[in-house]
Amino acid sequence: MDGAASSFELDKKRIIQWVQGISEPKLLEKIKYIMASESDADLWDDISEEERKAIEEGIQQINAGQWISHEEVKKQFQALEANPNQAPPKDEIIRKQGGGNDFVLEPMNTSSNEQPAQLKPTEKQIEEIAEDLDCGMRCYYNLKTGEIKSIPDFDNLLGGDEEPWEDEINELEENRADYFEFEGLGSRDSFRIMADFAEGVANAGIRDRLINALNRPKPFQNFKFQIDNSGEYRQQWFDFKKMRYVLWVKKQIEIENFDSQE
Repeated sequence: MDGAASSFELDKKRIIQWVQGISEPKLLEKIKYIMASESDADLWDDISEEERKAIEEGIQQINAGQWISHEEVKKQFQALEANPNQAPPKDEIIRKQGGGNDFVLEPMNTSSNEQPAQLKPTEKQIEEIAEDLDCGMRCYYNLKTGEIKSIPDFDNLLGGDEEPWEDEINELEENRADYFEFEGLGSRDSFRIMADFAEGVANAGIRDRLINALNRPKPFQNFKFQIDNSGEYRQQWFDFKKMRYVLWVKKQIEIENFDSQE
């Protein structure tokens, strides 16, 4: 067993021990929700025909060589880390045009609510919001207090138990105007992130397997299987996806014109 595999197995044992010691119902519900969102059930089965067509267009873009490189994502991310008050490009995503070195701006799907902002999430909060959105949670930011509240998306969670989240749900319902809800990535944008990562993988064999997975039926499930068996590229995928989610959150902050928080 190599070092990466050994570390992976050790992490699993530690997580199992930690879960066995959980006594907080709400935390256990959140873990169950994450497990449901990471299950083998493919997102493809739950999306609309319109979204499927958009993903099929994404597959055509992969085959045409239109993707954003790892280096470009890192550049955007590092620029934001160096200057947190600088928003991502207004058109959000820079995508590679054809097989050359030219890039084109292509908007990701966003919507803007005309709600006045009073505070701006800190860098640490932005990462927390990005992680919760990646888990499929609904994430709210209190514009007056700067507090974050994340709850499972019960509309899309069959058999979800709302009781542990009753306080948060009541707070959000009673003070809706005080909260801004961050949008999660849609299926088309989630597919695009997978495609961009796959095209940038240095190992030709793994790159081909990932691209092939995205071109087959049930692309989300197939991609997950290949990533889980890709060795060191599994962690690279998590890092790449995190950067994209952080950029996505910061784009929404820029669109909503949040004020700066000291």
